[in-house]
Amino acid sequence: MSAAAWLLRPKALLAPWCLVLVLLVAILADASSNFHHPPPGTQSFAFPQPIIQPTASSTISPGATFTVTWNASTHFSNITLELWDNTTIGYSRLFSPTLSSCYRWNPPYCGNIAVNVANTGSYDWVIPTPSTDDWPSKQSVFRIKMYVIDYWKPDVGNLAPVLSFSDWFAFSGNGKAAAQDEGGASAKESTSETKNETRSADKAARSAHSKRLLWKR
Repeated sequence: MSAAAWLLRPKALLAPWCLVLVLLVAILADASSNFHHPPPGTQSFAFPQPIIQPTASSTISPGATFTVTWNASTHFSNITLELWDNTTIGYSRLFSPTLSSCYRWNPPYCGNIAVNVANTGSYDWVIPTPSTDDWPSKQSVFRIKMYVIDYWKPDVGNLAPVLSFSDWFAFSGNGKAAAQDEGGASAKESTSETKNETRSADKAARSAHSKRLLWKR
């Protein structure tokens, strides 16, 4: 067989191209690993601002003033504070000083506390008194979310949004609504049921494993 005929064989032509393709894939995979970054919102931020107050044991009363506090970083100038709740209906707007939702789509689960205020480490939250008693009291289904407005600080190494959350807390007062989570049970009941289901599943798994061992014997 002549050299020209051998070169025209499909296998002879395919092998070099396969080698080139494998090398190209390896180069691209290496480049991808070197330049990969987590999606926005999942990157760790360089200067966290943990919320100090309120805590789970804080007493927060409608009609009073509560001072929200946090560890403020000197790298940021402005923050926004929001109130969120873990309920089916949503009551956070009732405790917004402006009785407003956080976003244009008007979610009832989020109420503005302060928008674009100075990052001083504290803010006096003037809490309105709801006009009805249709809200959950003495139930830890509320928490505060804080985010930094001017978080983009490449000069100090912070490129990710800076978010902070308080502990879940309750309002005192005479609210009579039963707080429901999205599954239809109260937050504490939901947690308890989840734990019970987990224990039952673990027990069933151990029982099945024991039966398999006995069967093998």
